[in-house]
Amino acid sequence: MSPDRPDHASLADIDDENLRQLGSMLVGIAHELNTPLSVVVSTCDSLQRCRDKLHEVLDQPALSGEDHERLRTILAHMDDGQPVIATGLDRLQALVRALRLSARGEGAGQHEPVSLVKVLESVLLLLHFELKQGIAVERRFEVEPTVLAHEVFLGQVFLNLLRNAIQAMAGQGTITLSVRERGDRVVVEVADSGPGIPGEVLAQLFTCRLTTKCPETGTGIGLMNCRHVLEKHGGSITAANGPDGGAVFTVTLPRA
Repeated sequence: MSPDRPDHASLADIDDENLRQLGSMLVGIAHELNTPLSVVVSTCDSLQRCRDKLHEVLDQPALSGEDHERLRTILAHMDDGQPVIATGLDRLQALVRALRLSARGEGAGQHEPVSLVKVLESVLLLLHFELKQGIAVERRFEVEPTVLAHEVFLGQVFLNLLRNAIQAMAGQGTITLSVRERGDRVVVEVADSGPGIPGEVLAQLFTCRLTTKCPETGTGIGLMNCRHVLEKHGGSITAANGPDGGAVFTVTLPRA
C-alpha cells in the first residue's frame, strides 16, 4: 500500500465535508435572501397589474365619474406598494452587507437597542399585499419593549413566522400577534387560525430539514434558522397548537 494513500483519502473526506458545509451554507443564504426578495417580486407584480388597469382606463375615449374613482383606487394601491418595495430592498441590502461581514470574519454587526414593535410593524408592512387579500391581523401589544438585537436578523425571524402563518391559512384567516413581558423577558406570540401542526411534525420542527411545503416554496430550514438566530440573541422559540386550533409560535427574548 502506498504510504500516501491514507493522506489522500483523508483529504478527499475533508473536501467532501467542506462541500457539504458550503452547500448547507448556500441553502441557508438563499432561503434568507429569498424571503424578502419574493415579497419585492410579488409587490412588483401587483404594481404591474395596476399599471395595466391604469392604461385600460386611460384608453377610454371619455372618462366618467366612475372612471375617475377607479383611477384614484388604482393610484392608492400603487402608493401602498412603494414603501413595501423600499423596505424589501433595504432589507436585502442589509442582509447582503451582514453576510459579507460574516464571510470576512468580521461579524454581522453589534446587537443594539431595538424597538420590538418597530421590527414587527416593519415586517407587517413588507407583507402588506399578502395580508390584505383576506387575512386580518389582530395586534395585542401590551408593552412596547426594547431588546438588544441585530435588527435585520431579528426581523427575518418574524418575517419567516408570519409568512408561514399566511401560507398555512392559504391566504384566509386571522393572525394574532401578541407582545407582553414576563419578568426580565419579552414574549412574542404569533398565532394563526390555520389547521395547526401535525403531531409527528411538531416533535422535530426545529431540529431537522423538515417541511410540509412543496419544493418550490419550502426548504425545511426556515425554522432552524429562526431558532439559531434567537439563540444568538439569548432567546428561544417554541411551537404548539392553540386550544381553538391553529399554530402558536412563542418567541422569548431578554429585555434590553
